[in-house]
Amino acid sequence: MTGALEFTISRSATWTLISVAGELNAATAPELHSILQEFSLQSVTVDLHAVTFIDPSGLATLLRAHERITLAGGRLAIRSQRPSALSTVEITGVTDRFADDPLVA
Repeated sequence: MTGALEFTISRSATWTLISVAGELNAATAPELHSILQEFSLQSVTVDLHAVTFIDPSGLATLLRAHERITLAGGRLAIRSQRPSALSTVEITGVTDRFADDPLVA
């Protein structure tokens, strides 16, 4: 999939789940950045299950959001069952910066 990312957002009083689909790259990372700007004082989980590719600009977007949300008192977690989507995160060694997913039982 190329072009725009697709988002599904679910909210409760204490958490937000943002499901993302598509390629998270230099062209689409600003879309995710824009969505993540709306959240700060709660637990946010970004579900990357339907993301087929993440490049360094996509990772940078997640890291900037993590820093901003954490400094504001919130938490940012990421999840994915697709190893290829998380390989950029794992290769760079920043996986431990993201909170444990509060939505996983």
